[in-house]
Amino acid sequence: MLRNGVDLLDISRLARMQYEQPAIFERFLKRVYTKKERDESHGRLSYLAGRFAGKEAAAKAFLCGIGSLGWQSIEILQGEMGQPVLVFHERASRLVEELKITQWSISISHTDELAIAMVVMQ
Repeated sequence: MLRNGVDLLDISRLARMQYEQPAIFERFLKRVYTKKERDESHGRLSYLAGRFAGKEAAAKAFLCGIGSLGWQSIEILQGEMGQPVLVFHERASRLVEELKITQWSISISHTDELAIAMVVMQ
């Protein structure tokens, strides 16, 4: 069965949180992103927004909400050529096995205002 998910995020939502509520923004970063993701972002909001959209898109491809998986069970790292790479941990990894998913792909793009991600699984 082919599965897909797509998500779009307004980057200004992260910018507002970062500047208006810095303590909440820091907690958000630690709750949503793994240490590797935070390190790779170098604080770039477009990068973080793309990863957020990617996690949401992956949850949609799984046909469940992110709440049932947990933010950090879906990790999006940078591959050798700079491409985003999906890595599944804990609940997401178990779901991959249960659903017999053997292939997946992610694409992320952004402008100054928007970040979009698409995930395809089979």
